[in-house]
Amino acid sequence: MDNTKRKGLLDSSRVNIDEEWKVTYWTEEFKCSVIELETTILQVSTSVDEVKVYLEEIKK
Repeated sequence: MDNTKRKGLLDSSRVNIDEEWKVTYWTEEFKCSVIELETTILQVSTSVDEVKVYLEEIKK
């Protein structure tokens, strides 16, 4: 379980959106909206690499 007082990313290989600050981090990192991020995770996985590739593809 995540320590809510610790604001570092616990697993940098996975996109975790269970807390608002994590959603903010990932939407800024990928330059996408919350809806785009959520949709991408549902389409591919929570893998950072897979999310990045998918978002790059849909933004072409």
